[in-house]
Amino acid sequence: WEKGEALQQRVLLSELRKASYRAWRTTAHGRSILRNIVKFVIGREFTLDFEDNQRGRWNEDRSALISSDSAEDEYLMQLWWKDFEKRNKFAQRAKEIVLRAARDGDVFLRRFLLANGRIVVRFIEPAHVHGDGPGAGATIDDSPDGAVEKTVIAQGIEYLERDVETVVAYHVRQTLTATPVRVPAEEIIHLKANADLNDLRGVPLLESVLPKITNYELWEQARVLLNRARTAVVLVRKITGATQTQAARVVAGRLPAGTSASGREIQTDSGRREAMFKPGTILTPSEGVDYEFKAPHLEARDAGEDGRRILLSIAAAMGIPEMLITGDWANANFSSSVEARTPAVREWEDWQDLIAPVFEQIIEWMLDAALTAGALPSTTKRGVTLRWPPLIQRDTVKQTERYERLYLNGILSRTTWAALEDLVLDDEIQNRRDEADQYGDVDVDASEPASALPASANPPTGIERPDAQRGDGLPREAQAKRLQAA
Repeated sequence: WEKGEALQQRVLLSELRKASYRAWRTTAHGRSILRNIVKFVIGREFTLDFEDNQRGRWNEDRSALISSDSAEDEYLMQLWWKDFEKRNKFAQRAKEIVLRAARDGDVFLRRFLLANGRIVVRFIEPAHVHGDGPGAGATIDDSPDGAVEKTVIAQGIEYLERDVETVVAYHVRQTLTATPVRVPAEEIIHLKANADLNDLRGVPLLESVLPKITNYELWEQARVLLNRARTAVVLVRKITGATQTQAARVVAGRLPAGTSASGREIQTDSGRREAMFKPGTILTPSEGVDYEFKAPHLEARDAGEDGRRILLSIAAAMGIPEMLITGDWANANFSSSVEARTPAVREWEDWQDLIAPVFEQIIEWMLDAALTAGALPSTTKRGVTLRWPPLIQRDTVKQTERYERLYLNGILSRTTWAALEDLVLDDEIQNRRDEADQYGDVDVDASEPASALPASANPPTGIERPDAQRGDGLPREAQAKRLQAA
């Protein structure tokens, strides 16, 4: 029974991934959901901040980086990262990691070592990770006395028989018909989305809404048929007070000239087909002839509400505002839109937390290979910080006014203020001094914090500057500088 259940689960996940892929490729709302996940989770502003601040340059054959003390050289880690990013097309690959996690539920990345401490990472299709049966055994760090423990292979993943969360290898096929190759777990990153820790595989994000997307597509087709029926206007000719011969003559005047391509008379089961009136035709009926237009009476006023309810159900399942599903912002004002984004922000932050370990593992691979091969100096620091794009654009004017109030009341320092604006205070002071030397601008003395603010930056009503920031007791030259800067 357990084998049968495992087989059924594998088949269902395979079919579910195919259905999710088709929804992404062929349906408007399936593609919209997944594209929004990628754009908001990672976007184009995703960056890395490396802790190491050594500068250096490439050696002659670009096989390694050499550190130097020259301020004109770039940072070592930036040079190495640019080489890795270009070799792996990482700007595109990072977005595809997010897309695959949401669309397929599984992301498999394999590491390949190259010469001179370089690596490349490549995707493995989830369907190519395949295999079931008893494992070959493995020695794990926490095994008692280094004993070889039994392993089990299920859905292409080999794990300890006593612990399903401890994966020791993956069984990968080059093609769907090839024999699986055992690849150690250290060479593969496996990201499981929408799954528990003890699940072997992830589940596509669209699982719960695939039937609803299909229902919406069917609803749209029904609406098209309904609109066709509504526009299928029938023209009825009524002939009164005429003999059968006179009526036949009126009908014959509206018959198309000639015969059909097959040579047969143009006729239907209900009678001979007449030529259609062209738009703008003016009719002058004969005596006893009357034309009347007939439209179908279709009571379908609630059909439009049905479609919207389907889209609202999809939005609820995805945890994002309905505007991002329907594409209709007519019912949303600014305040309601901001409030509606709050649950979505939490949803996207969860995805960022899920994706972050993948990027950290890739960077660890990159650094391990470079340091082992000597391509980076042994003193290189390994710390790195992931910088995700802002999920909500802040009001910079109001934020600056808030920082100014905190600064004028002695709560916020200039160093912290600069950090909040993603700036380094010492660098900005040095840049202003350089500009003063080059262009003759007024320099700002770093020992006078208040002088960095122009005179126009007065505190709000009811808030006074501290005495130390009013300029009292300053030399006239310093006061002149402040006025000139203002």
